Parts: sequence; C-alpha cells; structure tokens
Amino acid sequence: LLRQYFTEGFYPSGEKTSADEFVPSAALLKAVMINGAQALKGFESDGWPIDPPPSLKQGWGRIELAASVPLPSSVNLDVSHANTPTNLIILDDVEDKITKSGGERGLCVDVDGSIEDLRATLVWTDHPGSMDAEGALVNNLDLQLVKAGDVLWPLSGDDLDGVFHFNGDYYNNVERVIWSEPEVGRYWINVKPTRVQVAQPFALAVTGQVTEVAGKTKATC
Repeated sequence: LLRQYFTEGFYPSGEKTSADEFVPSAALLKAVMINGAQALKGFESDGWPIDPPPSLKQGWGRIELAASVPLPSSVNLDVSHANTPTNLIILDDVEDKITKSGGERGLCVDVDGSIEDLRATLVWTDHPGSMDAEGALVNNLDLQLVKAGDVLWPLSGDDLDGVFHFNGDYYNNVERVIWSEPEVGRYWINVKPTRVQVAQPFALAVTGQVTEVAGKTKATC
C-alpha cells in the first residue's frame, strides 16, 4: 500500500496526481513506515510497562499508515489529530549519493505549530560487509536535529550533566528523532556522513506541522 501511495502520485498532496508518480527506494519505504510508527502501550507479564521504542520488545513501534503519510480527504480517519501528519517531506537520494565523509546533506523546514511531534527518520541500505566484520556498518550516517546552530539531537553530555555523551550510532542503518511540542521556527534536519567507504544513497522522512524551505544549506537554514 505504501509503495502504491508513491507510484500512483499521492505524495505530496495526499490526493492521486499522475504528474507526481515515482518509484520509491526500499530505504524510503522503510523510513516512512518507521517515522510514523506508534509506541505500544502494553505491559510485560510482570506488570511493568513495555520498553518504549526503539527496543527489543517492540522495535520501532506499531506501523500506522495514517500517522505516516497524508491520506486523501475522502478517507474518514479514526485517529487523533496529533497523530495525523499535516505534512510529509521526503528526500529519496538515490542518484546523488554521498561520496565522502564530511559532505553533509539535509532538509530545511519551518515548524508552523506545536500540536504534532516533529519526526525525522534516516534510513540507508548499507553495502555488504566482509564476513568477519562483526556486524559493523560499511558506511555510517548520523541523524541530527539543528535549530539556530544548536544541535538539539542527539543530546550532548552537557544536557545530562556530563554523565552521558552520545557519540553516534555505529551499528544501525536506521536513526529516528521525535521532538515533542517543538518550538515554532526553522530547523535543519542534518544527515552527517561519519564514515563513507562506498558511495551511499539514503532516504529521509520528516512529518509534523512543517513546510520545506527549498534552496537552503545547513549554514543558511
């Protein structure tokens, strides 16, 4: 269904438009599904709440199409307004691949309201590694949320009194940030290539009360 959403031109308007048809990459489909996935609210057998996503218990949560993409106006949605994305912005970087470490990419967005979470998910299909690589990524990309030059995510050691410092995820080819009740204003969703050994395509999905600001770089956003 999600692949059909793109191949039949429902993105970006939510209405079927033949001029908007395109074939999405596997990375984009995964990014959009994970970006809109909702946390399960159940309990363990011992009575404790289930671990929040991402976790071994529920992964990234429960896939929910209505929380992942804007749907046609004719669809009667039985979901809360907060979980229904006002807008979806994607970057399916199939041809213009990242070729070296340090060549950052991303999206500049204006957040117009704080009812919805600002969500962003980065996915890439990593190149095959060697048999003795112990699960290490061939290419490592990192997701950052930036506002007015300040990196909001991942959290720095200063945010946690120096007890914990997040140096990036070196093991997974999926990264997601959910920023609840975001302050209205301009944000940069940054894709940072920490290590690129082979030219790497990637996909980025962003939802919320957002609009894309085209033609901006990290420095000018």
